[in-house]
Amino acid sequence: MRLLRLRLQSFRGVVDHEVVLAPSGVTVVVGDNEVGKTSVVDALDLLLDEYDDSRKRAVRQTQPVGQDVPTVVEAEVRAGRYRFTYRKQWHRQPSTRLVVHEPAPEQVAGREAHARVLEILGQEVDLPLWRALRLQQGVGLEQAELDARSSLAQALDVGVAEQVGGEREETLVARVEAEHLRYFTPTGVPRQEARQLQAEVADAAARASGLEAAVAEVDRVVERLDRARDDAG
Repeated sequence: MRLLRLRLQSFRGVVDHEVVLAPSGVTVVVGDNEVGKTSVVDALDLLLDEYDDSRKRAVRQTQPVGQDVPTVVEAEVRAGRYRFTYRKQWHRQPSTRLVVHEPAPEQVAGREAHARVLEILGQEVDLPLWRALRLQQGVGLEQAELDARSSLAQALDVGVAEQVGGEREETLVARVEAEHLRYFTPTGVPRQEARQLQAEVADAAARASGLEAAVAEVDRVVERLDRARDDAG
């Protein structure tokens, strides 16, 4: 999912502001403290998660203090095959509107619009993974909980897979496991080939040690000869 545009009206301290993001790459939103940068992320969450008539505290707190005005969030989003504009208004005259631009024009309002957006995102986006990979200002950096994210596992599999035996694909993990089982049993006991290789390694190490000792002895002999020549000269 890629956010293309987000507009906030009467959202906390934001009177009316629109953020337009690049269609590719990274967009950096900068500004002084308390100007509403965090509100951009919170507004997107409320737009996706909360009904327009919600009375939850997080929704109530979006209305500017002392002002009886509606709070509006509108986003233009691209998700897979879809590009759509999604708008919600809270507090006064609540409303929800969805306009799908691609792949086929579509307009939906009310709770049907809310349900349709969730349906689109459910088809095109792994929302739990998307949320897990987000970092928010003021929140500690922790390892994202990705163990249940099947889409991430599939993406990694595709990234490391290669064609083996025609139509079959073997992942990197499966290949590593197969190579391990070639030398060790499932319980970790070395197989005959592994024991043979270990013996060869030990033998090679012993021979290398003997050769190093021989080279050291040659160096000592050369050093003695050099001293003898110097004394004779």
